[in-house]
Amino acid sequence: MRTTDFHYELPPELIASRPLVDRESSRMML
Repeated sequence: MRTTDFHYELPPELIASRPLVDRESSRMML
């Protein structure tokens, strides 16, 4: 297993900077 296997292109606009108002609609990426 290499660390390069875990390199993902994540656009900044798709990364949450604050929680949603409706917390039950939130999802966590693991």
